[in-house]
Amino acid sequence: MFGKPRRHGVHGVSQKVSSHFLGASRIILYYIQYRIMKTAAAPNKFAEFVSSSDTPVLVDFYADWCGPCHMMAPILNDLKSTWGDRIRIIKVDTELQPQIAAQYQISGIPTLILFKEGKPVHRTSGVMPLQRLVQEYGKYL
Repeated sequence: MFGKPRRHGVHGVSQKVSSHFLGASRIILYYIQYRIMKTAAAPNKFAEFVSSSDTPVLVDFYADWCGPCHMMAPILNDLKSTWGDRIRIIKVDTELQPQIAAQYQISGIPTLILFKEGKPVHRTSGVMPLQRLVQEYGKYL
Protein backbone atom coordinates (compact mmCIF):
# COMPACT_ATOMS: atom_id res chain seq x y z
CA MET A 1 0.00 0.00 0.00
CA PHE A 2 0.96 3.62 0.33
CA GLY A 3 4.15 4.64 2.04
CA LYS A 4 5.98 1.33 1.77
CA PRO A 5 9.66 1.62 0.87
CA ARG A 6 10.54 0.65 -2.68
CA ARG A 7 12.79 -2.36 -2.83
CA HIS A 8 13.83 -2.09 -6.46
CA GLY A 9 14.97 1.52 -6.86
CA VAL A 10 13.73 3.85 -9.55
CA HIS A 11 11.53 2.28 -12.22
CA GLY A 12 11.89 -1.23 -10.79
CA VAL A 13 15.62 -1.39 -11.54
CA SER A 14 17.52 -2.91 -8.64
CA GLN A 15 20.07 -0.42 -7.49
CA LYS A 16 22.36 0.13 -4.57
CA VAL A 17 21.07 3.39 -3.20
CA SER A 18 22.74 5.85 -0.90
CA SER A 19 22.38 9.57 -0.98
CA HIS A 20 23.87 12.66 0.55
CA PHE A 21 21.81 15.70 1.38
CA LEU A 22 23.34 19.16 1.39
CA GLY A 23 20.63 21.60 2.30
CA ALA A 24 17.51 21.46 0.17
CA SER A 25 19.39 20.82 -3.06
CA ARG A 26 19.93 17.26 -4.21
CA ILE A 27 20.49 15.51 -7.50
CA ILE A 28 20.63 11.79 -7.99
CA LEU A 29 22.49 10.38 -10.93
CA TYR A 30 21.76 6.71 -11.53
CA TYR A 31 24.10 4.76 -13.75
CA ILE A 32 21.89 2.31 -15.58
CA GLN A 33 23.21 -1.25 -15.17
CA TYR A 34 26.25 -0.13 -13.21
CA ARG A 35 24.15 -0.61 -10.06
CA ILE A 36 25.75 2.40 -8.43
CA MET A 37 24.54 5.87 -7.79
CA LYS A 38 26.36 9.18 -7.56
CA THR A 39 24.93 12.20 -5.84
CA ALA A 40 25.79 15.83 -6.34
CA ALA A 41 24.80 18.86 -4.35
CA ALA A 42 23.75 21.40 -6.96
CA PRO A 43 23.02 22.02 -10.64
CA ASN A 44 26.60 23.16 -11.24
CA LYS A 45 27.70 19.63 -10.25
CA PHE A 46 25.46 18.27 -12.99
CA ALA A 47 27.17 20.51 -15.55
CA GLU A 48 30.55 19.44 -14.18
CA PHE A 49 29.57 15.77 -14.48
CA VAL A 50 28.39 15.95 -18.10
CA SER A 51 31.27 18.16 -19.21
CA SER A 52 33.98 16.02 -17.59
CA SER A 53 32.83 12.77 -19.19
CA ASP A 54 34.99 11.36 -22.00
CA THR A 55 31.98 9.32 -23.04
CA PRO A 56 28.69 10.79 -24.34
CA VAL A 57 26.13 11.10 -21.53
CA LEU A 58 22.46 10.37 -22.18
CA VAL A 59 20.33 12.07 -19.53
CA ASP A 60 16.84 10.78 -18.80
CA PHE A 61 14.73 13.55 -17.27
CA TYR A 62 11.89 11.85 -15.38
CA ALA A 63 9.58 11.97 -12.34
CA ASP A 64 8.46 9.13 -10.10
CA TRP A 65 4.77 9.81 -10.80
CA CYS A 66 5.25 9.59 -14.58
CA GLY A 67 3.93 6.34 -16.09
CA PRO A 68 5.73 6.69 -19.44
CA CYS A 69 8.97 7.37 -17.54
CA HIS A 70 8.61 3.97 -15.85
CA MET A 71 8.19 2.39 -19.29
CA MET A 72 11.56 3.82 -20.39
CA ALA A 73 13.62 2.07 -17.68
CA PRO A 74 13.86 -1.38 -19.34
CA ILE A 75 14.39 0.25 -22.74
CA LEU A 76 17.30 2.28 -21.36
CA ASN A 77 18.71 -0.88 -19.77
CA ASP A 78 18.60 -2.55 -23.18
CA LEU A 79 20.23 0.50 -24.77
CA LYS A 80 23.06 0.35 -22.24
CA SER A 81 23.47 -3.38 -22.95
CA THR A 82 23.62 -2.63 -26.67
CA TRP A 83 26.15 0.19 -26.48
CA GLY A 84 28.10 -0.81 -23.37
CA ASP A 85 30.95 1.57 -22.56
CA ARG A 86 30.25 3.79 -25.56
CA ILE A 87 27.68 5.74 -23.49
CA ARG A 88 26.80 6.70 -19.93
CA ILE A 89 23.13 6.89 -19.02
CA ILE A 90 21.99 8.90 -16.03
CA LYS A 91 18.62 9.95 -14.64
CA VAL A 92 17.60 13.34 -13.27
CA ASP A 93 14.39 13.63 -11.27
CA THR A 94 12.73 16.85 -12.44
CA GLU A 95 10.80 17.12 -9.18
CA LEU A 96 14.00 17.16 -7.12
CA GLN A 97 15.97 19.30 -9.57
CA PRO A 98 13.62 21.83 -11.16
CA GLN A 99 16.57 24.18 -11.80
CA ILE A 100 18.20 21.67 -14.14
CA ALA A 101 14.88 20.91 -15.83
CA ALA A 102 14.32 24.63 -16.38
CA GLN A 103 17.86 25.16 -17.64
CA TYR A 104 17.29 22.58 -20.39
CA GLN A 105 13.66 23.66 -20.99
CA ILE A 106 12.15 20.31 -20.04
CA SER A 107 8.43 20.78 -20.63
CA GLY A 108 7.42 17.13 -20.93
CA ILE A 109 8.76 13.88 -19.57
CA PRO A 110 10.35 11.54 -20.27
CA THR A 111 12.86 13.68 -22.14
CA LEU A 112 16.26 12.35 -23.18
CA ILE A 113 19.17 14.67 -23.94
CA LEU A 114 22.53 13.45 -25.22
CA PHE A 115 25.54 15.47 -24.09
CA LYS A 116 28.94 15.36 -25.78
CA GLU A 117 31.78 17.36 -24.26
CA GLY A 118 29.28 19.00 -21.94
CA LYS A 119 26.99 20.29 -24.67
CA PRO A 120 23.54 18.96 -25.60
CA VAL A 121 23.67 17.54 -29.13
CA HIS A 122 20.30 15.79 -29.47
CA ARG A 123 17.03 15.48 -27.56
CA THR A 124 13.79 13.56 -27.80
CA SER A 125 10.64 13.38 -25.69
CA GLY A 126 8.28 10.51 -25.06
CA VAL A 127 8.62 6.75 -24.92
CA MET A 128 10.50 5.17 -27.82
CA PRO A 129 11.39 1.57 -28.61
CA LEU A 130 15.02 0.50 -28.50
CA GLN A 131 15.46 0.50 -32.29
CA ARG A 132 14.26 4.10 -32.52
CA LEU A 133 16.65 5.20 -29.77
CA VAL A 134 19.55 3.48 -31.55
CA GLN A 135 18.56 5.24 -34.76
CA GLU A 136 18.09 8.66 -33.10
CA TYR A 137 21.22 8.68 -30.95
CA GLY A 138 23.62 6.21 -32.60
CA LYS A 139 24.95 8.73 -35.09
CA TYR A 140 26.25 10.88 -32.23
CA LEU A 141 28.43 8.24 -30.60
